[in-house]
Amino acid sequence: MGDIRKQGIASSIFIYIGIAIGFVNVILLYPYIVGENILGFTRAVDEYTALFLLLGGFGTSLTTIRFFPHFRDKDEQHFGFLGFLFWVRTAGLLLSIVLIFLLKSTILSQIENPTTLHYIASYYFLIPIMLALSTYAEMLEFYAIGLMRPRVPVFFREIVVRLSTTFFLGLFYFGWIDERQFIYLFAIRFLTVLLGLLFFLWSIRELFFKSGFEVFKTPLFKKMANYSLYSLFSNLGSKISGKIDILMLTAMVNLKAVAIYVVMAYIARVVQVPHEGVAKIASPVFAQAWKDRDLEQIKAYYKSMALNNFAFGLIIYIGIIANFNNIFTILKPEYIDGKMVILFLGLSQLISVVNGYNGLVIIHSSKYRFDLYSKLITAVIAIISNYFLIRTYGLVGAAAATALTLVVANLVIQVFVYFHFKILPFSWEMLSVIVIGIITYLVGENMPSLHSYWVVDFIFRSIILCVIFFGGLLLTKATPEINQFIRNFQKKSPE
Repeated sequence: MGDIRKQGIASSIFIYIGIAIGFVNVILLYPYIVGENILGFTRAVDEYTALFLLLGGFGTSLTTIRFFPHFRDKDEQHFGFLGFLFWVRTAGLLLSIVLIFLLKSTILSQIENPTTLHYIASYYFLIPIMLALSTYAEMLEFYAIGLMRPRVPVFFREIVVRLSTTFFLGLFYFGWIDERQFIYLFAIRFLTVLLGLLFFLWSIRELFFKSGFEVFKTPLFKKMANYSLYSLFSNLGSKISGKIDILMLTAMVNLKAVAIYVVMAYIARVVQVPHEGVAKIASPVFAQAWKDRDLEQIKAYYKSMALNNFAFGLIIYIGIIANFNNIFTILKPEYIDGKMVILFLGLSQLISVVNGYNGLVIIHSSKYRFDLYSKLITAVIAIISNYFLIRTYGLVGAAAATALTLVVANLVIQVFVYFHFKILPFSWEMLSVIVIGIITYLVGENMPSLHSYWVVDFIFRSIILCVIFFGGLLLTKATPEINQFIRNFQKKSPE
């Protein structure tokens, strides 16, 4: 558990730094430098690319984590596993590029707003370029995660990519590039991840060029192929469930609405950062535990991770709500419409966190096929709920649909996990965390506001809330690992 905690903490730190950089980009720079239309467009084209990336990866992302332990042998260059991934992804990429151009007229015909249609049609050809860079960068990311080295991939994706965007925004601000050149640079920003990971893997002597054709001949290949196929459609369902809100806002409303939604979603995403950080190392750990058939270890990890991540996620959500006035002080006036969006999206993130890594438990088990069925069902719910709620309530409707989808998805998956494995992420300690959270929230709601000094108010308010919340955890001993971490930190602090 110690290695998981260290890797998870390091990944979370990088993610938080990345979010801070992204906060500057999305909230302070994009709206005032390039405007809402470009912000909305860049996010929309990112989501289109992400959908095609699922096919480009041929479902090998999770396959890498699940089956790499069977091939891991540095002396044998892992039996060409990296080369195997390269050939499979190249085939998927070529198929995806063909599909991108075949579906062009269909995608464009769904867009109702003329400005949105102009941007998507004008730069549609960039999607294959973005897809190619993302396909191979993601391959190296999951390969590094399989090596139990998640921190470096997280560093490149969360920090380096966002700093690149900051640099491009600076170039645009000073007039050194125009709008078209900015979009071109944005499209190739993942080149930094690809080159950086190649250098990292080379530096640790894990970059092997063995062809990997022998993997196709192993007895495991059939299982890997079946798993990848299910993973492909499962990820497609998951992506639709999680990202259809932005794609449908793009098609049904306009890029300005997408931009506002993106900013609100960015703020709400902070709730899930601890969960995401630990997930980078939790996935290979679950894969190894299933390989070893160690169900007790899986149960222990499952509950412990859910409790810790829920505690961190809850205080972050409370902090966001308590700092609403400070957050909207730095945004344009029209962004005030997004307050309810943050509430719904933040709640949906918290729902995912409190349910633990139920998806990881399933996809690394022998019951991984159920993940496909559950994701397809929730994808249908997401499409239907987003369509009707966006038509009726716009931005808030999209956020409410996302929350509804996650509630249904987690309920279905959690029931399945308990029925088959008799494990749940919930514990009595969570009730103590919730009570402490409610007390912390009430304090935050009743604190006086320093309207003219929002920076001071934000810092002071956040410190007070953290002292109350984590002080409550220490007193009640509700979270043993967090309590031990705090005590260790106190011991290391100078007297």
